[in-house]
Amino acid sequence: MNISHSLAVLALTAASVPALAEEVSLQLTDDAWINRAQPNANYGAEPILSAHAADQRRALVRFDAAALAGREVTSAKLGLLLQDIDAPARLAVRSLTSGW
Repeated sequence: MNISHSLAVLALTAASVPALAEEVSLQLTDDAWINRAQPNANYGAEPILSAHAADQRRALVRFDAAALAGREVTSAKLGLLLQDIDAPARLAVRSLTSGW
């Protein structure tokens, strides 16, 4: 599946004590995709993000989280525009545990 990187949006509901919860939208700052078959390749300049389970392609997106300082995130929604889906697919969202 291909993902249009220009239309990735992360909307969060965050609360700061004692303020009420408010929706915060984070801006996409970086994106890339990686391919297990070509671990040294750099796909950061590609116009699309590519993800495919069979050949181990993973899409990566990074957001500026400065607006969340001092707040507790109570929910999050990730919006992506999916293109070129050639079979039923599931999308899993995970956080990175190592450096970008």
